[in-house]
Amino acid sequence: MCCLPWCSPPIALALGLLLGMLAANPWPLEASRFARILLKVSVVGLGFGMDPRAVLSAGRTSFAYTGIGIAATMTIGILAGRLLRVPNNSAFLISVGTSICGGSAIAAVCPILHPREEEAAVSLSTVFVLNSIGLIVFPLIGTACI
Repeated sequence: MCCLPWCSPPIALALGLLLGMLAANPWPLEASRFARILLKVSVVGLGFGMDPRAVLSAGRTSFAYTGIGIAATMTIGILAGRLLRVPNNSAFLISVGTSICGGSAIAAVCPILHPREEEAAVSLSTVFVLNSIGLIVFPLIGTACI
């Protein structure tokens, strides 16, 4: 939908959410297996699309800021999870997804953490909802600051 000239990413996202809530998935098991594989392939594909020199240059100049930001977000996320009585695995996965790279970070940590399927699904859903909010709010903030 985003490739169509009349459809912005927030509209495509809203239409996808609407379709997901209104239409029953006729192949839930197949879709679940395909989604896991597709997420892993997408993460690898993202890596191939990056210029190594640009990554090293950006990483060198912002290494400390990135480390501090990740550590602070992980700490705040885990503490908020305890305060809100969120299961430890879910709180950790949401913190990882929020602080690093969304769904791809959760997908990378799941094989190590071995969360229950519900914990992984809730964590992915939470991070994707936060991403959706950012997709709508950040452009508004950016245009208001110009």
